[in-house]
Amino acid sequence: MHKWLYYCQGWHLALTGRPLFTERIEAWANGPVVASVWRDEPQDVRHEARPLGGEAVVIVDFVVERYGRLTGKQMIRLTHTEQPWLEASEAGWNDEEITMDSLKRFFADDEEQLAPLRTMARAARYAATEPGQALLRVLDQDMERTPQEILNADELAERYGIAR
Repeated sequence: MHKWLYYCQGWHLALTGRPLFTERIEAWANGPVVASVWRDEPQDVRHEARPLGGEAVVIVDFVVERYGRLTGKQMIRLTHTEQPWLEASEAGWNDEEITMDSLKRFFADDEEQLAPLRTMARAARYAATEPGQALLRVLDQDMERTPQEILNADELAERYGIAR
């Protein structure tokens, strides 16, 4: 879970420039750890769930899709090769912080992954708007139509009052 939080934070910073959460990520021997969450785990402390916006949901989906099949050992090996963990761990093993700046720099450099993530985030933002919701309703209805019955974009815009 901690490695996934690290990746969610890194990709969110790269995409939006803002942190997904404020808790500190530290470089531990087995990789990045959100220390405050780790300390609460043995006591089974429940934190208040925060709703995620469109971009955050896209990023969490992306992280689970990209890293979700890796084992714990694979995640440790992967994070140990990445600059944010390397920079923090070079300072010693005193639970050094993996800084938000380090995360942002590292993940923003991966344009190959960031470009499609930007596209998905834009789509999520659009889907949350009134025209986006109208389009989703149309797509739901069109899923049951044959290709010959589907209207073109101008007809759809006119039918549903979507400005083009």
